[in-house]
Amino acid sequence: MSQYPPSEIAHGSERVAAAPAENGARRSALVACLLDPDDLERRRNELRAADVVEVRADRTGDLDVASLRERFGGRLLYTLRSVAEGGAFEGDGAERRRRLETAAAEYDLVDLELETDTGDAALLETVPRERRVVSWHGRFGEPKTREQLETVVDRQLQVEASQRKVVAAAETTEEALCAVEVLRSVQERGVAGDGFTCFAMGDAGSWTRPLCARLGSGLTFTALGDQAASGQMSLGRLVQDYALDRALPAPTRLFGVVGWPVAHSLSPRLHNGAYLESGLASSMFLPFATDDFDDFWALLESGRFEALGLELGGFAVTTPHKESAARRADAESAVVAGLGAGNTLTPKDGGWHVDSTDPEGVVGPLRSRHLIESAQSGEHSVRAAVLGAGGAGRAAVVGLRGAGAEVVLVNRTEETGRRVAERLATGFTTLDDFDPEPYDVIVNATALGHDDSDPMPFDCERTRAAVVDMVYRAEGSTDLIEAARRRGLVTIDGREVLLHQALRQFQRMTGRTMNGATAARRLGAPWTDSPAEEAR
Repeated sequence: MSQYPPSEIAHGSERVAAAPAENGARRSALVACLLDPDDLERRRNELRAADVVEVRADRTGDLDVASLRERFGGRLLYTLRSVAEGGAFEGDGAERRRRLETAAAEYDLVDLELETDTGDAALLETVPRERRVVSWHGRFGEPKTREQLETVVDRQLQVEASQRKVVAAAETTEEALCAVEVLRSVQERGVAGDGFTCFAMGDAGSWTRPLCARLGSGLTFTALGDQAASGQMSLGRLVQDYALDRALPAPTRLFGVVGWPVAHSLSPRLHNGAYLESGLASSMFLPFATDDFDDFWALLESGRFEALGLELGGFAVTTPHKESAARRADAESAVVAGLGAGNTLTPKDGGWHVDSTDPEGVVGPLRSRHLIESAQSGEHSVRAAVLGAGGAGRAAVVGLRGAGAEVVLVNRTEETGRRVAERLATGFTTLDDFDPEPYDVIVNATALGHDDSDPMPFDCERTRAAVVDMVYRAEGSTDLIEAARRRGLVTIDGREVLLHQALRQFQRMTGRTMNGATAARRLGAPWTDSPAEEAR
């Protein structure tokens, strides 16, 4: 181990040691990155989970420290991130030294950039070792390997410090994994004590932030308000989705959702909460953002996760990779064989099995409202329209037809839509010719609705149908759901769809049953003990 003692980070009136507890559980110190001083008041409730506030002085300017301490009882970290390392500070060396030396007398911790600051002996004399956070933020060179980051660590170890921080910008999941491997390597070497932090920046590296926190990073950097760096998660999200305000054991089994984009995904909140509720605290569910499923698949089969002691337990698959998942898997369910797309990958017999729980995501909420019972009983046929011929749309068609509904597929591109409709033996119309008035149920299975700039999938003013939107946003409802609610229509938003497909997905991955009622509360979705419960 390092000759230096484990760092301690204040958490309110407590002291939270970075070293593991006797039961193997531990908690990384949560650092809230402050870009706007007003967020200290605006986000006061969220801030209660933080151990450290990082003042990004390159963005905020130098603040009144006494005022900061009145509003936050934990430790304060001063950071003057240079443009060269992704920040906004453009001043000269003299100004930088002056501001850092002033901060050393007022702050508990001071960020010193490895490249910019640690060669200044006079500055190091001013900033005591116990207040130094020696940091490096950079990109991989060629070839992109973990050895580059380990070289950075070796250079950092030449400088005495309380904390050391290595952050690599990642463009792929493989690059991001290098940061996790370096964290493990440093821990195994025992050269940095418990004051070492390593993770990857960027959307492709976002999953490493909560994972490295659970694996033993000394600090976990979070957004308080706007992101301070690409891929950074909010403090509230790290608490809600990953319970990082609690001491938890290091994960040994990984699950995740794979797609592009996935930053909005609520699947981690749903699954991680269910793990803790089910006594599976050593499992962890992460968001893997990738635009190249084949590259991600090659990494899954490389054995690199397993080499880190991380067993792969299964993956949810979302847009645009559901067809690729079906193509790549070693075995498929009958549902996937009919769809040509899947949303659930689980290891089986040394390979991967693909299934789809998407049909239940649409049918479950309709069944719980008794909107599709008549189709099953034969009293009359429910007429349903499904917009979108991708994997989600195909699953919705199969689910609705299986429940006895008469289904028409609607797609903007006629050639693609007709081909899929013929494969599924269902009706078809183009979006231009679509009239929503005659239908009892309309399902939006397109990607429209994630962004405010997206057009409406169809005109709600011309329908009396129940509206199912398979899209959801991290916060609030989609424009389609809001418009349907204003019309007084029955609405089922993407959170409820996610819940019902996840119930069966969780069982496939873990062999356990997810509690529907508590899962619904996590998502802010409605729940009824209903036939949907039996469908699990």
